[in-house]
Parts: sequence; C-alpha cells; structure tokens
Amino acid sequence: ELLLTIDVRARRRALQRPPLDLSLVLDKSGSMKEKGKIGYAMQAAKLLVENLSAQDTISIVAYDADVVVLDRQQPAVQTRFLAHWSDEIEPGGYTNLSGGLLAGLAEIRRGRRHNSLARVILITDGLANRGVTEPSALRAIARAARQDGISVSTIGVGEKFDERILFTLAEAGGGHYTYVPDAEDIPGVVARQVEGLLPVVCQNLRLSLHLPEGVELIEKVIGDTPHPTSQRGPVARPDDVAVDLGDLVPGERRSVILYLRVSASSGPSLPVLQSRVDFQLPGEAGRPAFQQHQLRLPVAASVRQSAESVDEVVLDTAWLAEVLDLTYLALQSRDWELAEQALQTITAHRVKLDALAVRGGTEAIREHAALLAHYGEELERLASEGTLHDHERQQHGYEELKKDVHYRRYLLLHHRPGESEEHLHRE
Repeated sequence: ELLLTIDVRARRRALQRPPLDLSLVLDKSGSMKEKGKIGYAMQAAKLLVENLSAQDTISIVAYDADVVVLDRQQPAVQTRFLAHWSDEIEPGGYTNLSGGLLAGLAEIRRGRRHNSLARVILITDGLANRGVTEPSALRAIARAARQDGISVSTIGVGEKFDERILFTLAEAGGGHYTYVPDAEDIPGVVARQVEGLLPVVCQNLRLSLHLPEGVELIEKVIGDTPHPTSQRGPVARPDDVAVDLGDLVPGERRSVILYLRVSASSGPSLPVLQSRVDFQLPGEAGRPAFQQHQLRLPVAASVRQSAESVDEVVLDTAWLAEVLDLTYLALQSRDWELAEQALQTITAHRVKLDALAVRGGTEAIREHAALLAHYGEELERLASEGTLHDHERQQHGYEELKKDVHYRRYLLLHHRPGESEEHLHRE
C-alpha cells in the first residue's frame, strides 16, 4: 500500500491582471442585526469599491426573504450606492440565500466582458430557509455558474450558518470558502478575497489521474470530491479519477492525497502514474491549456527501505486530515462512539507526530501535534457536558469547535500559500 501526495502549484511570475466583474451578495436577514454584522458587511462593501479600479465592475445585492439589487453592475468608479443605502438597510426576515446568489450571478451575466475575471462573493450568517434550500440544488447553481466562467466564493459568519453548504457552493463554484468567527473581521476577509483575485494565474483547474495496470485506488481521494473519468474515452479505466482544484494565484498550491494499492509491477521498473492538469488562462480570455506529467510511484523493495523512505510531511498531512474528518463527523452527528474513535485516533497520531518532532520534524508537525491535543481536550469537555449525548443541547463552544474543525480541514488541502522549493518535491 502506498500513500501519495500530489501538489499542484502555480509558479511565481509577474502578471498583468484582467479586469474584474464582481458581485457582492450580502445577507440582511434578522440575525445580521446581532453584533453589528450588517454594519461590518456594508463596511466591507465600501472598502471593496474603494480598492477597485476603473477597469473593474461591481454590483451589490442584499437579501433576506426578498432580494434587492442595491447597485447594478457598473464600473466601480461610478458607484454611489453607499451614501444612499447604508443607512436604509434594515435587517429582518428569513434567509433566501439562493435568491441572493442568483441575483448576483444575473448582474454579472448582464454586464460580463469576455476577457474579465468574474466572481460572486456571498456573505451569510444563517441557514438557507427560503427559496432553494436543498444542498444538491444549490451546488448545481454554483456549478452552472462555473461552467459560464463565473466563480463563487462564500463567507460564513458566526455560529448559525451551515458550513457544509457554504463549502459546497465554493467547491462547486471554483472559489474560496472562509469561516469568520467574529463579525468585525468581515471587511478584512472580503479585502483578502479580492486581493487573491487580482493575480489569478489559472482558473478551473482539474487534475486527472490515469492509474497504471496493477495500481488501484483503495480509499477516497482526500482534497476534493473525485469524479469518474470513464467518459473521456475508451482508454479510461474505472479507477481513473479527476479532481477539481479551482483557481490558483502565483505561488499558491493545492494538495491531493491518494491511498493506492500496488499489486503488480512489470519487472524491475516502477509503475508510472499519468497525470494531466487542465486549466484556463484568465489573462487570455480564458484560453484552455494543460500540462501532463509522469509520476513514478516509489515502491520500496523491503520493509526497511520503506521505513527509510517515508516522507514525514506527507504522513503529517494525511494523519491530520484523517483526524479532522473523524472529529467533524463525530461533532456533526453527535455520536459518542465516533467521538471515542476520534479520541483514540488523536492519541495514536499524537504519539506518532511527537516521535517525528523528536527526530527533527518541521515546525508544522509540532503545531499539528498541539492542535490534536486541543481537539482531544475539547471533545472530552463536550462529552463531559453531555453535548454529544443530547441533540437538543447547544452547549458553549460546540458550534465554534465544529466549524473550526471543518475549516481547518478545508485549509489543510485547499488554497495554501506557496512554500520554499525544497518542500515542493515529495512523494
């Protein structure tokens, strides 16, 4: 069995950014009154407008049970909505998230330019309870937008939103998902979302993998939802997979983890995994491009050789992803048996991470060991308070921990900043 990590990284290079077509979609339901959230959202809109240039366009949409377009899609320098609307928006009502998203997409489509980089940024603090609420239907909206060249990013604020839906929208829409525990951080998060758009080097990345004979995928791909690629042609095998990776800026990278079983090899040669990355170039009107690579799978000849060739960073990433998955599942389902399993896994992986750290592991490995200790303590605390036994109880810290675990899992493999070259070449 072989644990394999594949990094896809955008090279660092100077770019002339394309113009932006943005739509900021703001939740103004009743819960946005709390802790000044609507005020911070409007502040984010103001900062966003002030930091765009004459070549960019923007629209502002607000929604509760109903949807209102505060500012139609137009050049950013012409926007005058803030002075008029900021004092008149009164939060109230339910949350028609799909209505707001569709209105933002409609504004971009109405004024879309062929060479622009288009994105909807949606902010919410609550559950979608009006309009389209089914996660699969919301995902279909984001996927259709992505096929039109419009990406969707989501920002979840506080404790009451559904992190799975916002993650799903961003994943299907090829954008970023961000968890914001404190409302005062909304303006900064929106600013970073736009800063991250400015130098986008490639859009709509898809990593396709063709497994050689004698190699099979024995567990799910960690890093995104795998898609079968059998429709690509007669040479594709059922074990082939494709993983959507979204957009990348220079120096940014995404990781995918695979658990493989190597059952045969042709003589002394190592099995070769064929990979292909398809993407679009935003500065060239979305021109399609691709790169192909051959990855030789490092199969060890003996147990000793296998132990000596272990890459600690790969193990650390895989172990942490496993713990985060299991911990989130236990919290989401409030299942004490799963929580006990998560605690046992945390303990086992902490021991292994501590051993790696003693042997001179990276600072990240030491930080991850401490993080596992924190999650173990929090799980035990919630269990002792009865939170994991009673589905009706909302004990202090439960939602925060659940969203934090989910977001850590997202950040582990999604849209990480670039690292030094010596950390990029690893099996």
